[in-house]
Amino acid sequence: MGTGAAAGLAGSVLGVGGGVVVVPVLTLLYGLPVRYAVAVSLVAVAATSASSAGSYLRQGRVDVPLALELEVATAVGAVAAGLAAPFVPEGWLYLAFTLAVLYAAYGMLRPAVDPGTSDEEPGPSGEDRPEEGPPERRSNRGWGMAGMTGAGVASGLLGIGGGFAKVPVMHALMGVRLPVATATSTFMIGMTAASSGWVYWARGDLSLAFAGPVALGVLAGGTAGARLSRHLPERWLRGLFVLLLLYVAVQMAWRGWTGVAG
Repeated sequence: MGTGAAAGLAGSVLGVGGGVVVVPVLTLLYGLPVRYAVAVSLVAVAATSASSAGSYLRQGRVDVPLALELEVATAVGAVAAGLAAPFVPEGWLYLAFTLAVLYAAYGMLRPAVDPGTSDEEPGPSGEDRPEEGPPERRSNRGWGMAGMTGAGVASGLLGIGGGFAKVPVMHALMGVRLPVATATSTFMIGMTAASSGWVYWARGDLSLAFAGPVALGVLAGGTAGARLSRHLPERWLRGLFVLLLLYVAVQMAWRGWTGVAG
């Protein structure tokens, strides 16, 4: 439950599913096989979305039309990955996604496509722009769909929500303000996890003994994170997200190297 609470808090604040916390803990501390850890992590991802998305919707931070459009591509990638997971060598897979995560971190350090969409732009009175609905912008739509397909593949294979790719794609590539991108990603990750999670459940890879306590912890942590994120400046969110991506990259690189070398 403590692991789930930490995953829910991190996932809600940063717009990711928390799988980057759940999978390493279950495999390294509990010795759970990675395929079973991925299945439990997908449950945690769905719980993170369920506990946080409602708050973000009430705050008006979710770009619902954009989320539903991009989720089509994400779900396709997630289902395909879930079906292919037993046949993909894990070592090479982790090494490949290490490069993807590092590129996502680089994208978060670059300015967004449309500088005018930044929350740090002052309003007419010189104060920070108040929280409002998503701006009218849809740049690089095709590349956005391609990036979301890759996020779905990552989710289905690695048990993560794909937020490590969704947030940079929406923010750095499509020009979505970072608070809107994280909230929209949180709204999407539950659908993404459900798309591939049923595949793992149908194969018998889901352990309810682990999934239940993790999901309860995630619900508590995700609810707290949704409230906390409203009070964090965008530069803090950006810094936290880059640190999270670097942590994920190190974890993936280590697992990939040990898998290939072994």
